[in-house]
Amino acid sequence: MVHPVNNESIFSLILLGIKRSSLGFVLEHPLELTKFLSQINPSLSTRQVIKNHVQSKGLFGFTDAIMVNFPRRALKESVRWPVMAFTHNHLVKKFPKVFTKEDNKSKIITAIFIASFNTLVLLPFEQLMAWRLKTEECYTSYLKKTVTENGLLSLYPAARINLIHQGILWATYMTVNNEAKRKFDLFDKEKAHPYFRQAVASIITAVCLIIFVSPVDFTKTWIQIDKDLQKLKISSVVKTLKGRHGLMGFYAGTPSNFIHTVFHATLSGYILDQILK
Repeated sequence: MVHPVNNESIFSLILLGIKRSSLGFVLEHPLELTKFLSQINPSLSTRQVIKNHVQSKGLFGFTDAIMVNFPRRALKESVRWPVMAFTHNHLVKKFPKVFTKEDNKSKIITAIFIASFNTLVLLPFEQLMAWRLKTEECYTSYLKKTVTENGLLSLYPAARINLIHQGILWATYMTVNNEAKRKFDLFDKEKAHPYFRQAVASIITAVCLIIFVSPVDFTKTWIQIDKDLQKLKISSVVKTLKGRHGLMGFYAGTPSNFIHTVFHATLSGYILDQILK
């Protein structure tokens, strides 16, 4: 039976997202910051990136860009889960011959909706964050210089790659997390180890996301910070970045990204269980 998405369940998902965002932000923001700094300095190891940042700005330097990242994460967590629950349940209820709650087709279509939401609503926050970390100038300077001259669309230079990035991310995450738990349940039919079950699913999911999503994320970051790359097709951007940094450059920031992904996958996994049950 598909659980209906009513006002009460939507409200509980919003509250759950806000709680998750608030609890996770203390750890997630420094990890996201480290990943971004590693991506724009792919020749340095994560340890060197952290060391240089601490020497330059001290430990409080890891609060950089917090002014846009906190509202971005709070908005993302409070809106994404209700959108996901409504989309998935609507697909299963309206098109039962095509989508079921057990298959992955409904999860892939849901991922496309989430990618669209992320691009339309959250991408401007990411653009401001990227610009702040790259130039260390205030946000009002960027808004005055770029938006007033070029309009609001200047906040969306990475829209196409972000759709690809978020689509692959959530399609991979939802399907791998689901399949990993399903396989685990074959061994633990009594479901006596729910925390271990989620931990295993989170690690497998994180490995898959690092392999498939990191190169797209790296490409998106460089499109956000390099105006010359914004003029090129995505395929040309990838070719240019490969020439500059080699294949391994696309995996810059992997250590911090892996920790962040495992943490994110673990907390999100419990919410997904409620949405997709």
